[in-house]
Amino acid sequence: MVSPLNFNKVVNGGLILEDYLPRLVRLFGADRLMWGSDFGNGAQPYAERMAMTRKAVSGLSGSDARAFLGETAFRFYGRPLGVR
Repeated sequence: MVSPLNFNKVVNGGLILEDYLPRLVRLFGADRLMWGSDFGNGAQPYAERMAMTRKAVSGLSGSDARAFLGETAFRFYGRPLGVR
């Protein structure tokens, strides 16, 4: 699970956010990574978390971005998140 908490550490460490996810995809594959909002953990507003996520996925191909943002989680959990 990769989340805005990870993205904040990347940025605070002086690294380029747009390079982070492509590197993870090269190392592990998009089918082994999934996004989590970490909403409720920390004070960062959800809109800021989403803006950071959009920036982070901007370096991915369309298929890798779709995998990271939802397809991997759907495959792992077997249903859309939030659906019981």
